[in-house]
Amino acid sequence: MGLTYWASQRILSGESAEGLATAQTTEFSFEYPASWSVLSGPEEALPFRIDGVVGTGQWHLNCSPAAGACGTDNVDVTDGHVVVKLYRLINGPPQPCRGDFGADQTFGANAVRVTTRGSTVTWEIPAPGAEFGQIGNELITGYMSGDTQLGAVEGVVSSFHWNPGFHADPGCPTLQH
Repeated sequence: MGLTYWASQRILSGESAEGLATAQTTEFSFEYPASWSVLSGPEEALPFRIDGVVGTGQWHLNCSPAAGACGTDNVDVTDGHVVVKLYRLINGPPQPCRGDFGADQTFGANAVRVTTRGSTVTWEIPAPGAEFGQIGNELITGYMSGDTQLGAVEGVVSSFHWNPGFHADPGCPTLQH
């Protein structure tokens, strides 16, 4: 079992019989194909925190610390490659509480909202007790050059689990029934 350190969070990574690697932090865990690489670990790119990036393509954060701004990520997924970014909004104006728990789809144990732009798909997974659209929810974006990698990216989404006892501060009282 190999160890990779992502900032102050320890990621345990090991390969299962199914050819999957497991990433584990103090907040969550997920699985991804063992043939993929860890492309980046946690870093702040305000207003977001990048929790990790895995895949077979290339990914580079497009931020200017001097300007305090980030642009569109530099991603290369040509020739059938894939990049999956896990991140969350950590800074911004408070969002009104709306009791918004309606999901578009369910992947594994996760109720998710899905946004598709071409061959880029983003899934939002609410933090425990949070509603959709809140600061602290996990966003998983799959960058693909076509639909051939969609199943592998959906596998990452399906395997994502908040760790027992983890509670983000969603900024709203729990309205879920």
